[in-house]
Amino acid sequence: MYIILRETAEEARERLQDQIEGADQALTDDLFGGGGGGAATLTKTTVVQGLDGYQLKNLKDFVTLAVDVTEVFEKKKAKTNFQTKFVKELLKRIEGSMTTEDCDEIIGMCSGFKVALEKAKKQPTAKKADQVKGGKTKSKKAIAEEKKKHADLFGG
Repeated sequence: MYIILRETAEEARERLQDQIEGADQALTDDLFGGGGGGAATLTKTTVVQGLDGYQLKNLKDFVTLAVDVTEVFEKKKAKTNFQTKFVKELLKRIEGSMTTEDCDEIIGMCSGFKVALEKAKKQPTAKKADQVKGGKTKSKKAIAEEKKKHADLFGG
């Protein structure tokens, strides 16, 4: 994985094209059993940039670092509780440099996240919509009959 700071649109296009071609080559090799009829396969070296590669001189550099970290979380399919622990530890470490306004902004963001999560939990799911009054779910036959009645009534 290459992590490049301040790349131009052309460089980004080339990097994306290289990634696509590499993925296509891997699929082709897999499809044809490595191809090459017994020829030695090349090993691919992945270059990973450490934190020393980030200059962190301006806001853009910090945002780039944050985006790169979240992309790694997604690629590695990091567990949610590990991601949360990461954020908590980060907040503990920068506590001394934060202002009350910074804290208010973070609290506001977290409150918004919490409200959205609670709202999502309250939304009825498809399974809940198929329940009858007794708390039991409708049978497939009953659901099919309802769909047929609806189709007959509304012509669908």
